[in-house]
Amino acid sequence: MILLKKINKSLDYWPNQLAIISFFILLIISIFLTYRIYNNEYGNELIKVKEESFKIKNQLESTINYSSNVVKVISFIAEKNLEDQEFEPVAKNLVEKNKYVDGIQLVKGFQIIKTYPFIGNEATIGYDLSKDKFHNKAAKEAIAQIEVAASEKEVALIFRHLEPLSESDQQTLISFCQTEGFSLYLQPGNNQTVHKVWPQDNNPYLTYTLPAQDLTFAFHPMDFTQVNAVMNQKMISQALALLDPKPEDTILDLFCGLGNFSLPFAKYAKQVVGVEGSEQAVSRAKENAVRNGLMNTEFYACNLEEDCKQQPFAKGSYHKIILDPPRSGAQKIVEEMAYFAPKQILYVSCNSATFVRDAAILVHQHGYKLAKLGVMDMFPQTAHVETMGLFVAGK
Repeated sequence: MILLKKINKSLDYWPNQLAIISFFILLIISIFLTYRIYNNEYGNELIKVKEESFKIKNQLESTINYSSNVVKVISFIAEKNLEDQEFEPVAKNLVEKNKYVDGIQLVKGFQIIKTYPFIGNEATIGYDLSKDKFHNKAAKEAIAQIEVAASEKEVALIFRHLEPLSESDQQTLISFCQTEGFSLYLQPGNNQTVHKVWPQDNNPYLTYTLPAQDLTFAFHPMDFTQVNAVMNQKMISQALALLDPKPEDTILDLFCGLGNFSLPFAKYAKQVVGVEGSEQAVSRAKENAVRNGLMNTEFYACNLEEDCKQQPFAKGSYHKIILDPPRSGAQKIVEEMAYFAPKQILYVSCNSATFVRDAAILVHQHGYKLAKLGVMDMFPQTAHVETMGLFVAGK
């Protein structure tokens, strides 16, 4: 009672009355503006939902054979932080709050596993959306690139696709490759996902040969190989002539790949040790050595852009070294060449700029002499050439 009397007494004071009246006026204005803003945003959102819903409805009706009792508009929820048991209350809430959405379906992978409401939509359960041209991009949009890998007897096409290809699209590609005589590989993700689709012969490898050395190499379409087979044979023969391997020679082949230089030299040397950054390439080199019956080879995986002096291969003593680096060159290992101190170095380069850089290190820092130099037109009608130089230790 005392409190009420104090309040009534304070209300008798006109400034207090004015403040209270102003407060209620501002409150009413705020409520009105909030209501208008909410209605306006909600109305705009409903218009957007309505437009999108009818767009989806038209596309779905032209691609999916739903039953006659199916709901007019279907919204799909992909499985993302949504448990199966949460689906029905979430779907029910969405349908009740939006008059333009008549149904919700839960999709896992590409298959519809639940629908709300269920009655009238039973036929959609189990439907595979990967077969649906609306939910699965057409092959011409899904295929990002096509790579070509060629052997002497076979040409492989590797299709990199960003979306799953429908069975129909895959069959179209198979038919094309059958007609044109190509092997078909698909790549849905990274390089490890590449798999052979046709022919179904359980053999993912291609092959190339070096007839002059009676060697056969197996390689996967994603492996690095020389694209010009004729020039590759000439390059190997020239390398053998320049470095001239002897039965007493132990040779180190750096950046050996799948053994393109290692195996021909192993035919004539006491031992060849190959080193490559890619473990997959090293595995392929070992397989090729076994395939060709060359037991005087060893292969190691090592990043040659880092200090490798503590690696097992670095413990050996080598008479001759082969360098066949990528375009970035072999600066790190060249700077450490005094550690290996070979009598001869054969440097094969696909980038003359980095060859010149590394050659300067060999000559000016380590005292080697450039005894022989030549270029090969490995890539006709381009500005690129393959450079081969023989460096001999100074006396």
